[in-house]
Amino acid sequence: MKLGFMNKMRGFILGVAACALALMSSSAVRADAIPAGGQGEHVKVIGFSALGGRYGAFKMALNHPVNGRWYLYMGHSFDLGWSILDVTEPANPKLVKFIPFNGPKDWITSQVTVHDNLMITSLDRRKPADGPDMIFWDISDPMNPKEITRWGSGTTGAHRNSYPGGKYAYLSTSYPGFKNKILVILDVSDPAHPKEVGKWWQPGQKDDESVTRRRQSRYQRSDPAEADRQTTNHAAFRERRQPVAAYDIAAVGSQAHLCKLGSDG
Repeated sequence: MKLGFMNKMRGFILGVAACALALMSSSAVRADAIPAGGQGEHVKVIGFSALGGRYGAFKMALNHPVNGRWYLYMGHSFDLGWSILDVTEPANPKLVKFIPFNGPKDWITSQVTVHDNLMITSLDRRKPADGPDMIFWDISDPMNPKEITRWGSGTTGAHRNSYPGGKYAYLSTSYPGFKNKILVILDVSDPAHPKEVGKWWQPGQKDDESVTRRRQSRYQRSDPAEADRQTTNHAAFRERRQPVAAYDIAAVGSQAHLCKLGSDG
């Protein structure tokens, strides 16, 4: 009689524990609810992540490492740091972690570029301050990036950057002796010791250069749409040492703004 009662109690306890574990597991993998009110055409929203309440993820970079999963790396505009989201199941994205940046509160960490096992993040500024401008990360363990090194000694940080893989990274960054941001090309074949191999800037950006007219001020009185069109010069750029990608250097106002055009294959 006593033995039968003990067996029943043991079964009851195990059943309760199993139910509790099932509830905990289901709550851990449940995706955040898709916010109401969105509109679209020929587009269906299938998944959403609130990123643990850290809204404001701006630049995003998708990577598909050897473990077979898909990870989305994101830079934040309003929180200092970067988020990693597992999007292998797009309808059920899972927040892996948030990596905080313990730096000045008025810096910006919204830019990120990723390829293979290298992630490059920007340290932009709201107010001029001494560098660094970039952080290089080893993401061979995709859920646990490890900082490799920091680069740059500008005063306004870095903005749009691109690393398409291979030997070279293309940066829109501040640079000693220049105004605003210029294009800098780095050899990142040894990410612990990135080496500058080239740079590009507009006339007048170098401290000892003068320019006869300032394109931005010339069009400030124009129609806004015309000003937007006229203040953007496009220069197709090709890195000749390794013809892997073509870039558009959009010289907006008085600084370089980098966009990738496509690959040569």
